Amino acid sequence: MKLVKMNLFIACFLSTILSCFSCGEDYDSVMPDFSFLNVDKAKMYFDNEGEEKSFAVLSASMDFSVSMSEGTNAWASYRIDKKNVIVKVEKNLSNEVRTGVITIQSEGKTSQVKIQQGFTRILAGYVYQSYEGLPDVSKLTHVNYAFGHINGSYNGLEIDNIEKFRQIIAMKKQYPNLKVILSIGGATQLDTNNFFHMTNEASNRSAFINSCIKAMKEYGFDGFDMDWETPTSQKERENFNALMKEFRQAVGADVLLTVASPAHHIEFDFKTLDNYIDFVNVMGYDIDIPPYHQSGLYRSEMTNKCSIEEGMKAHMESGMPAYKLVMGVPFYGLAIDQIGSKDYRFVDYRAMDQFKSEKNATEAWDDKACVPYIKDAQGNFICTFDNTRSIGIKCQYIKDQKYLGMMFWHYDADTEDGVLRNAAAEGLK
Repeated sequence: MKLVKMNLFIACFLSTILSCFSCGEDYDSVMPDFSFLNVDKAKMYFDNEGEEKSFAVLSASMDFSVSMSEGTNAWASYRIDKKNVIVKVEKNLSNEVRTGVITIQSEGKTSQVKIQQGFTRILAGYVYQSYEGLPDVSKLTHVNYAFGHINGSYNGLEIDNIEKFRQIIAMKKQYPNLKVILSIGGATQLDTNNFFHMTNEASNRSAFINSCIKAMKEYGFDGFDMDWETPTSQKERENFNALMKEFRQAVGADVLLTVASPAHHIEFDFKTLDNYIDFVNVMGYDIDIPPYHQSGLYRSEMTNKCSIEEGMKAHMESGMPAYKLVMGVPFYGLAIDQIGSKDYRFVDYRAMDQFKSEKNATEAWDDKACVPYIKDAQGNFICTFDNTRSIGIKCQYIKDQKYLGMMFWHYDADTEDGVLRNAAAEGLK
């Protein structure tokens, strides 16, 4: 049996959960061959307590070889049971991120499984395409650029304000550890419909994925955040699973693939998606409007549909591990102008003082939910939002529960000097 010799590409996760190979001219040269390997396990994450996981070799022959990157055997080992490669990692007392590569060769083909124990917490910010100027990314690990869209033929990618996107990608030169991700979709009915039609046809999925890869090679960003809000049927969930599996097969293990998911209702098949995606941005906002919190950490008398704690745990129960969950926080408030009204409006945090002044309102604190709110002169709850205090408490909760990190929507709603994002960066240390 002829074995093909390849260089081992050691995963360089640096200060984030995952790094990305260059998306330039040599993109195709680092693509693994997944024709004989269970792609579902092209990346394997382990907790710091020590655990055991496996992946399958799918080649027709029983004749295959397995090797481990240099130094990895100091904390990990493997054994072979028929066509299963079982990987075991030791307890990580230092809690430092440890990474390695397992290489499998069979029938003249070579592929790799990347393994990682532990993670570095992330702070991701959504930057909207209309933001004037360039964001301060010095304290961010990820920027999610909003938005890319599925085209009207359901088979290609379109990107809003491509020049702005280019400028943000160019910031990677100054901040080489920064990951820039294109968020695709949004909360519009058009985006929802386009996701439905694109995922419903295998040919559309394939063409769309190829269009995404072409854009990534041209512009040099790090991955894709799927923002379908949201599948509503089992068939739609299955189609989305197929998209993400095919996407992962097409781009390999090193391109970031993430999903945005509402905190207050689970619409994705996370047990399956865990095999293909890097993490979930749990949208811990827009859950309700006054007189209820939109983003209360814990349940209180002013919680109606869901608390953030409940939403995060629901995502774990549905199949997504804690180390792949990112808690979303709002940098804006939801306000009502008439008591009892179902109509609401957005109030950016940077405009919150002005809102309070206009309404002759005062800020209050919910000790149970651990979030602020605003009440008018008569004591009515008229605006739900987050501030530096609630963000600090949420950061501590993230660390206590061993979640991956925090994200926020959206950058432009913060104050010019970044009061909220600075609180998040400090709180996650």
